[in-house]
Amino acid sequence: MKKRKIGTAITIVFVSAIAATSGTLAWFSTVRSATINYNEAKISTTDSNLLVDYKSSLNTMATPTKQALTDTTIITIASPQVVTDVSGNGLNLYRPMWAQTSVSASSIQTIATSGAAGVADGYYIDFTVTFSRSSMDSSGMKVFLGPDTKIAPKNSATAEDAGIVKAVRMAVINYSDGSIDTGTPSLNFLYATEAVADPKYIEADGASSAYGVAGYKVTSGVSLITGTLTQKYTIATAEAVAPAIADLFGTGPTDGVEDVTFRFFVEGEDPHAVDANLGGVFTIDLDIYTLSE
Repeated sequence: MKKRKIGTAITIVFVSAIAATSGTLAWFSTVRSATINYNEAKISTTDSNLLVDYKSSLNTMATPTKQALTDTTIITIASPQVVTDVSGNGLNLYRPMWAQTSVSASSIQTIATSGAAGVADGYYIDFTVTFSRSSMDSSGMKVFLGPDTKIAPKNSATAEDAGIVKAVRMAVINYSDGSIDTGTPSLNFLYATEAVADPKYIEADGASSAYGVAGYKVTSGVSLITGTLTQKYTIATAEAVAPAIADLFGTGPTDGVEDVTFRFFVEGEDPHAVDANLGGVFTIDLDIYTLSE
């Protein structure tokens, strides 16, 4: 029999501001570096058999705090950070270094997506959490994003806030052996708040040229999960909406444990990454629930 377990709520607040330079097309043009100030992430769980712990970040983060209450554990990750418009699938990210003309770049910068804390500073927000089970048995348990998962404007009445959320991507990243320390990363899925007519991103391609720079291309028809996620009550129907973000099946002391990375960035190829949305403020909520066999 499949059973729903009460899950985890994660809240991330971003505040954006602006610094000056130049760009093109869907990318911010009047202002090249749209700085978005990261405030904090709060992770709480009320599921007695689902444990969530902060693991690491590619940002320079303050030491997370963890508060254990009677029926809730709350982890708060807080540190001032900024990001700018980049492009990619979340595993690989790029940023054109724009020339003076409106359609070309002098080069395309590869943005680091691995390494020591600090490599993400100024580009994107990244943190990894460890999901585990408080008790091991032979039943499977999978972790899903629920209906309260949102990339939302801080103030829905502000045009910049409402606009910038549409350009934000969330990449959910898993690891071949469940560990960020030893596994090979793979993209589980990309999420956007609404459907895009022709979603695109930059990727490396030795036979192509993007914005006048050889070795890259702009890929069209990118696969995105969009819109409001819905909560289901069986694993099969939940996976028809979006893949599980973690699979905690296991019976041994090292089974049933999985690191998951959440990476947030402003996609420069999105049609909403334009000057009219500079200065927008947005919040992110991750609503997490579990289902078991």
